[in-house]
This record gives sequence, structure tokens and C-alpha cells, in this order.
Amino acid sequence: MDRMMADLDKKTSKAKNAALILSNASESQKNLALSEISKALSAYLEEIKQANLQDLSQSGEDKKKCIELGCLDQLIECISDIRRMPDLNGEIFDDQTLSNGLKLAKYRVPIGVVGYVLDINPHAVLRVAALTIKSGNSLIIWAGKEIKNTCCFLVKIIQMGLEAADLPIESVQLLPSHDEEQLKDFIQCKKSVDLVLLAGSASLTSFCQKNSLIPLVYENKSVGHLYIDLFLNSEKALDVINNAKMQEVEATYSLSTLLVHEALADSFLPALFKTLLDKNISLRLDGRCWNLWVSCSLNPENAQLAVSQDWDTAWHSHVLNIKLVKGMEEAIEHIHLHGSGSCDGILSDHPVHAMQFSSLVSSEVIMINSSLRFLDETLIDTEPETLNNLHKLRLPGPITLKELMSYKRLVQGNYHVCQ
Repeated sequence: MDRMMADLDKKTSKAKNAALILSNASESQKNLALSEISKALSAYLEEIKQANLQDLSQSGEDKKKCIELGCLDQLIECISDIRRMPDLNGEIFDDQTLSNGLKLAKYRVPIGVVGYVLDINPHAVLRVAALTIKSGNSLIIWAGKEIKNTCCFLVKIIQMGLEAADLPIESVQLLPSHDEEQLKDFIQCKKSVDLVLLAGSASLTSFCQKNSLIPLVYENKSVGHLYIDLFLNSEKALDVINNAKMQEVEATYSLSTLLVHEALADSFLPALFKTLLDKNISLRLDGRCWNLWVSCSLNPENAQLAVSQDWDTAWHSHVLNIKLVKGMEEAIEHIHLHGSGSCDGILSDHPVHAMQFSSLVSSEVIMINSSLRFLDETLIDTEPETLNNLHKLRLPGPITLKELMSYKRLVQGNYHVCQ
């Protein structure tokens, strides 16, 4: 135990020193490091794949999809995108002259030492490391045992790039232990680590929530809703619903619950049921939807009555909830009760209804006449990200009027689907 703590103290101390150097490094030096990382990735593709295969060979079938490395060519391109981004360190914004003549300005600075905790999707280490290097932060990674070989080799690649750019290799480090004992010590190093980013399984997220003493940013499971308004193009709506659910059923932002105006029950739901049956979707239906399902003489094995916990479940699978509502007011009330605050949408040709929905639903992203899948595909974002922060408080420093306000994004389309 003492030896483990001593090793952790040594790594965090080196990370703090590296953060100081990195925060004062030139843009060209940081860009050189990212360029060298891309070159090393290309040179060691086979070795990286072999490390990932070693992890896969030691993992159960239920976890293999979560720890596969994915397309390295896309990651190399992502690092190139980050390299081309402007260096924001020192950028002045929100400057003003006070009534007494004092000049006040805010300028951007690195956070310091960032922790990154994960037990799935090892490829994300490359993107997070590239972003921390570019922003002038150092990074300490705790990786679960399921992905330790992959992460270990990726960190070696990253350190090659840092060394080639004459930056401290301690700017990105991997903790040697992959058990919960060291993880608990790590996420309680509040004197040395400034922020922890968490991208992991439900069990890992729960553990970190209970034990972290450091500000923790993590992704919640998204319970995505789509409200089907009375005023719409039914044929196009079916295409959007199909895309929102089926474009990638296991993705973070796939559709979980469909809320349908009750006046559409007889005209719209039978066609919707057929579309979903053709895609092998299993349905969880409220009482009125279930009665309609039975009256259509559809296979009872493909649907069942929803129970209370179904409405709170993020179905990242071939399962979809459907509920009839009296109108938009009831749909919004349902989203407030059961939503995750991430991404919800409305399909409506009534512009007033669409804008009312966007004003009254407090989710981070509101989709109007477009598939929820656009958020997961990052087609509405312009820059690479570490993870999607659903916490509404986003700004550091004194909590003034601006800091007491957050923001949300509004995406408007014309029955757009994600390809």
C-alpha cells in the first residue's frame, strides 16, 4: 500500500511539473508533438493491433465490442484535426473597462493536471491525450485491466511524440496498477489532480461517483425522447424514427422513447408498428398502444406492456418504448420526469409547437425535425471532444450572473436523417 501511494505521489508530482512546462510551450512545439504522435501511430499500427488482440483474448464475449480498438486511420485524422486547431492558451475574452477606470479581462489558461479514467473504448486515450497536449494540460490515465495492454502501448506512442518535440514524457502517463484500490487513491488526490474525466462502464461510474474527492465529469446514459406532434409529414416521420433508433442501436444517442400524440394512434401507429417489426425492434408499450397492437393482430412476442422502470431506461439495444400522450404538454412533462437532460427532439410542421418544445424542454440539445443520431455522429459539432459533459455548470471562477446561466443547442432540420 505505501509503495503504491509513493508511486502515485511520484507520478502526480511529475505531472504537475510537466503541466507547468506544457502550459508555457509554444504552439509549434505542441503541434510538433501531435504530428510525431500521428507518425508513430502509422509506424506501429500492427503492434497496436496486437496489443489490442491480447486484451480481447483475455476478455469475455460480453465485453469484446467495448474494448475493440476501432479504426486507427480515423484517430490519426482526429489528431491532425486537433493539431490544426488554434492554440487558445492566453486568449483574451470578455474584456471590459469598469466604471472606475479599471480594465478587466478574462483569458484562457490550462486546467493543470487532468485525470482520465476508463475501462472501455481504449482508442479514446489518443483523442483525450491530443486535446490535453494542445490545451497545455498534463494527463494521468487509469485504465481498467480489460484494456491495459492497448492503453500501455498507446501511451508509449504518445510519449514518443512528446520526446521528439522536446516536451516532458510525463505530460501523459499511465498508472501501473489497474485495480480499484489504486483508482480510489487516484481519484482522491485532490491536492495534485485538478479534474477527472470518466468514460467507463456503469460499475466504474458508480464507483467513481461514490469515492472521488476531485471534480468529476462523466457521461450519463442518454434516455433520448422524440415527440411526434399532430402536425407532421407521417411518411418522413417514419424515416426519421427509423434512423433515430436503427442507425446504430448501441450508440449513446439512439432513441429510447417515442411519445406520440394520441390523435395519431389509429392513422400513424399501425404503419409505425410495421416499420419497427421489419427492423426486429422489441417494443415496450403503454396500455393504449398495447391495445392497438393487439387489435392489429401483431405477434405478441415482439411487444409487451411497459413497466415503470422502462421509461427511465436508456435502451441502447433493439428495444424501444412507445407512449401515447394527450399533446405536447404531457410529452414535455414525461421528458422532465424520465429524461437524462442530454438530447431530445420533436417532429412537427407547426413552427410554434417546435419552438415551444425547444423552450420548455431543458435538455442540452434539442432536435427539431431531425434524427437524434446527428449528435452521436458529431455532425453538429465542429471540433473533437473528450466526452460530452451533461453537467449544466460549465464555468470556473466567481459565480456571477453569467455563471448562473448555462446554454443549450438547438438543431433544426427538415426531416433530416443521419447517413
